[in-house]
Amino acid sequence: MAAVLNGRSGDFRVAMDDPYDLILGMFALAVTAVMLVAGELYLVTRPEQPETYTPPASIVTSSIQ
Repeated sequence: MAAVLNGRSGDFRVAMDDPYDLILGMFALAVTAVMLVAGELYLVTRPEQPETYTPPASIVTSSIQ
């Protein structure tokens, strides 16, 4: 991108080298928004994992004294 200075200090415009940069940026923003919404929907609608009963670990004792 090239900056164009208009003679006054602090007054400048940025000219786009390629107008497709704006389209590409808007597409990337749309894809990001869709992915964020899809991720949030996944987190909200996923089923809760069932609680499974696991017996406590058995204590192994040695018969050798």
